[in-house]
Amino acid sequence: MRRDAFVEMQRCLRRAQEALPASTGGDVDLAHDVPPHVARSWDRCRAMCASHPIPTPLTGAELADLREGAHLLWRCAQPELDALGEYVHASGCVALLANENGLVLGTSDGGALCGTDWAEAARGTNAIGTALHEQGVLKVVGREHYLDAFQTHGGAAAPVVDGLGTLVGVLALWGPSAQIGTHALALVQMAAAQVEHRLLCRTNASERVHFHRRPSLLGTPQEGLLLVEDGRIAGINRAAVALLGGGMQAWLGRPVAQVLGENWLRLVGQPGLVSAPDDLPWAVTVDSERPPCIRPASRRNGLSHPRPQPAMRAAPAPEAAPKPAAVRLSQLRREAVALALKQHGGHIAPAARSLGVGRSTLYRWLQDEAAP
Repeated sequence: MRRDAFVEMQRCLRRAQEALPASTGGDVDLAHDVPPHVARSWDRCRAMCASHPIPTPLTGAELADLREGAHLLWRCAQPELDALGEYVHASGCVALLANENGLVLGTSDGGALCGTDWAEAARGTNAIGTALHEQGVLKVVGREHYLDAFQTHGGAAAPVVDGLGTLVGVLALWGPSAQIGTHALALVQMAAAQVEHRLLCRTNASERVHFHRRPSLLGTPQEGLLLVEDGRIAGINRAAVALLGGGMQAWLGRPVAQVLGENWLRLVGQPGLVSAPDDLPWAVTVDSERPPCIRPASRRNGLSHPRPQPAMRAAPAPEAAPKPAAVRLSQLRREAVALALKQHGGHIAPAARSLGVGRSTLYRWLQDEAAP
């Protein structure tokens, strides 16, 4: 953001905040001055009178207990916490991981923010607390904060959900206001997607189904990921919801065959293509590995997570035969290209579009296959 635009935005926010205490009843009408999520948060903070003394941080023992209660989230998020911290350290920012109540489990620098409470009731409008309420990716900078104490800083935050759509935490960046821009939102959103992917990969299920229209995205946070029990979807990531459409809750409990057809189980341990009910191919691989983690338990609709149990030492993993991943991916791509060309009568442009690549990429793939 240009500095003059940033200064003008802060002036508008100052005028809006000065007018806020005089408002009586109803929602605060500040749509032309502040982002909608900030206006809603200010209204909540005014109702809560969020101007009381800020809570003191947790003690070391209390923080250790908090991490133990969220041990799976804490372990799965640490790589992203460290990576984000290295990326933003030079700009004076720090990465944070908070639980579903806004309590900070840890930071990239291990500093004084560990164990602090960032719920709106404790600190007014802020990226972590407001993201918990809004359940969306957002930023709060400068005078968008409800309390004066934080108005020289800014934050960007992205919620983390499990395979049932339950909010389990928030990843955030915090630093000087001028350093928190659109790039910060993109960073925390990508990091949150990676954490969600890792959470599902470490949750036990009878089968775990990885799928995408593009074979090259299998094994990445962009792949669709399903946890399967008794042939029905017991967990799903947001990438899968984006690929399939609809909402997360709408897919839970449905037969996997409705998504991937009747032949999906033949791909256990071996990537391949399946023709879905919509007659378009999915690149799919299925595994049945059970890492020593938590397992979805039943509830009224057959799906729920139990409370996290204390971490257990994993038994040594049995030696497995090496998987020729590169060979399998090459074979999978060859099958996908052949099927796309067949469906589109050999025409390169529509075949490339159906594969999600450019024509030049498809030409290169064909040349590679033709090479001796």
